[in-house]
Amino acid sequence: MATSSLGVCLGGLLGIAAVLSSLPTFLAEFRPHVVETQLLWEPQVVGDVAAFRIPVAARLPNGTLVALAEARKFSSGDYGAKFLALRMSHPDKFNGDGAGDLWTPTQFIVDDFQAKDGLNLGAVIVDEVKNTLIVLYTVCAHTACPERDYVRSNYMLRSRDWGLTWERPVDISSNNAALKNLSWSAGPGYGIQKKYAPYKDRLIACGHTNDLNILSMFCIVSDDHGDTWAKAGVVYHIPYRSPLGPGDFAPTEVQIVELYNGTVLFNVRNERRYHCSCRIVMSSDDGANTIPVETIRFNPTLIDPVCAGSILLHGSRLYFTNPANEAHRQNLTLRWSADWGDSWVGALVVDPGTSEYSCLTAIDDNHVGIVYEQGLAGVWFIKVKLNS
Repeated sequence: MATSSLGVCLGGLLGIAAVLSSLPTFLAEFRPHVVETQLLWEPQVVGDVAAFRIPVAARLPNGTLVALAEARKFSSGDYGAKFLALRMSHPDKFNGDGAGDLWTPTQFIVDDFQAKDGLNLGAVIVDEVKNTLIVLYTVCAHTACPERDYVRSNYMLRSRDWGLTWERPVDISSNNAALKNLSWSAGPGYGIQKKYAPYKDRLIACGHTNDLNILSMFCIVSDDHGDTWAKAGVVYHIPYRSPLGPGDFAPTEVQIVELYNGTVLFNVRNERRYHCSCRIVMSSDDGANTIPVETIRFNPTLIDPVCAGSILLHGSRLYFTNPANEAHRQNLTLRWSADWGDSWVGALVVDPGTSEYSCLTAIDDNHVGIVYEQGLAGVWFIKVKLNS
């Protein structure tokens, strides 16, 4: 009996040891790493423009990636004349690789000519029901446009063949007078089409006001695939309609995702560093009609120097990018969460140097892409492999 018991005991210990020895290998299977880096737009080289800024990206149902950016003609500032620049990357059908390796030449799909307060991106939305690609952008966001009688406009650009051709831009206030002269710019990043109830198939774009005294965040929604838009959920700054100072609550630039239960999750720029130098997080359970104050919280892990950031739901994880630094726009970092953003268990420094706005996109099951600004040096594309 003693020998038998000893054998069982040793067998159990060996079994436990085998399990323990296998744990590091299992945990190491999810180890995101950069597999490709490409310069998409370089100032003074492409189109002889002064600067490329505000990159956004999205994956189409056919696997193609689209990347857009503001091509600022004469200066790097937010004001002034611009082109809307587009590049696309198609999956390699011969070797099975996803998109992101080769990119089409730059196209300028919108030209605001000599505008004093030209176009500002904006958000890209993929409508998988109508097979339509939508881009939202603002003209005269800063009301520095005497040639337009100082009137702001938000435009929608649509392609019904996945970016090969584009319809003429449409002012979204043409079907809703309440949106006329609206102080609002989408994103920057991407909008969403809801995949789950409530409001399945709804298009949602969220953004920020442009008036420095009314730094608030709100959404617009469409339930007819972009034909008409309406103002939806809003989160106002505090104190409301009063001059803002350091430390006040001012939610501005925002990226949204839909979770698998239909909740819309918001990750928001904390403009005046309320509570922390970190990101604001909030949510909506009614398709962005309302954004209850009870959902607003702050994530101290997501430190931020007051800059745009990006989130992406891909598979079983939520991903986030921003310059992970409390004071300076540098140290672009990819983080991931397995509990929908309650905790962030891993991080990959993508670029330790100067880095500003970024946008995440899915590529395929095992890759995500990041388009980001390397300061004013240009816009780069990073391809990240998720599993070793």
